[in-house]
Amino acid sequence: MRIIDAEGNEIDRVGYGKDADTPEGSPAPEPPEGKSIERKHLVYGYAPCKDTNNNSEDFEIKDTPTPKNSSFAMDPLPPPPVPNPGPPVAVPEFNATGLLALIGIMSIVLAIAIWGRNTDYTD
Repeated sequence: MRIIDAEGNEIDRVGYGKDADTPEGSPAPEPPEGKSIERKHLVYGYAPCKDTNNNSEDFEIKDTPTPKNSSFAMDPLPPPPVPNPGPPVAVPEFNATGLLALIGIMSIVLAIAIWGRNTDYTD
């Protein structure tokens, strides 16, 4: 089956089963009695759909036929899955010794910065 726009240009094509007439790439699988094929979805089971120009990659068999047309109103998208945060991160305990060490280090850094500003490097 060819899908064409208003000007007659082919915009997509689908062929399924072993007797498919000019499918894109390989034909999509032929659905058994009472089943259908549907284009694979890219996001959460909704459009946009997969279109690799290879029908066997773009379509899948569905257990229940779900015909739709351009006037089909879609349900809103479900929220995206929450990522797994992983194991908790250990945070070092705060204590007075660590604080005094940090103050000492910062004092040395500050003293070097001030000394460097006040040093005359000219000959």
